[in-house]
Amino acid sequence: MNGAPHMSIFGRSENTKRNSGTRPSVRPLPIEQSDDVKLLTPEASTRRNVPAVAMGQPRRTTMALPMPSGMQRNEMSVGEKRLIVGRDISLAGEIADCDQLVVEGSMDATLRAGKRLDIYQTGVFRGAANVQEADIAGTFAGELNVAGRLRLRATSQVSGTIRYSEIEVEAGAQLSGEFQYVAGSVNTAANDTDGDIYPYNSAANG
Repeated sequence: MNGAPHMSIFGRSENTKRNSGTRPSVRPLPIEQSDDVKLLTPEASTRRNVPAVAMGQPRRTTMALPMPSGMQRNEMSVGEKRLIVGRDISLAGEIADCDQLVVEGSMDATLRAGKRLDIYQTGVFRGAANVQEADIAGTFAGELNVAGRLRLRATSQVSGTIRYSEIEVEAGAQLSGEFQYVAGSVNTAANDTDGDIYPYNSAANG
């Protein structure tokens, strides 16, 4: 028909078909970042702070074990040599020139020229010891020479040959064997030449 727009076989006009072929371009609006909302980029995500302890991992803590009844740890100065035999530990051998030996476990040993021997309530010492001072709350069996003060706690069990120049025994201590008082001091010299690791002043002892 003259004067009417040409229709395609699908019923749309040519003008409509031409208009649908060209679409205006759409530009995204710029996004302004605020203090409350920030965009995360791959670079920014890698810079996030990571907690020192990851989730799901337990924190490690340390606990100080209580001291055995009546016992106190002595402060040791820098450079002094101290050996601690902890609970559930068994040790055998020979120890020389030890400033302080602390026994909480079990020992079958010889201690030469030691300064101090501490046997806690759970500690067991079997053998021989030559020391300046001794504080026993556990078990000692063997030969013990103490040049200075020997303190036996109420929970102590001591047997063998014990030599001392000063002794303090608490009520309840279990003692058996030979106890010898030595006037002056027991000889605990580290450079003893006669091979005897248990020397003492026999003249003073009679």
